[in-house]
Amino acid sequence: LSGSDRRRRLTEALTDPAVDVYLIDVEGDWVRHRREQIAAALGQARIDLALQAFDEGDAEVAERLGEQVVEDDRYRESAWRLLMRVRSIRGDYDGVIDAFRSCTSALETEGMEPADATRELLANLRR
Repeated sequence: LSGSDRRRRLTEALTDPAVDVYLIDVEGDWVRHRREQIAAALGQARIDLALQAFDEGDAEVAERLGEQVVEDDRYRESAWRLLMRVRSIRGDYDGVIDAFRSCTSALETEGMEPADATRELLANLRR
């Protein structure tokens, strides 16, 4: 799917109340592993939807979804970059820097640093 059909279907899938529940009363390594896989797929679906919303000029949806993604996965730089871009188009340059700092802080907890793409985006948005 593409365009508005893709956006509509992703939105429907992500708002389904059953999306966050996988064998809720079952525990075990294989269940935890499957839940992690589902969480990763949901995170990717959210960032895909957020990027599409941003491209279509819907900054509010893009920001809301981007914030959900970084809340669930603080290390997903693509979501931090999206938040930086959203805040930039709103003229919230302090918010751009805050998003970059939050990204940097999250990555530092794992001994990493932002990718060149994230640093370059900050430099471009500050011009």
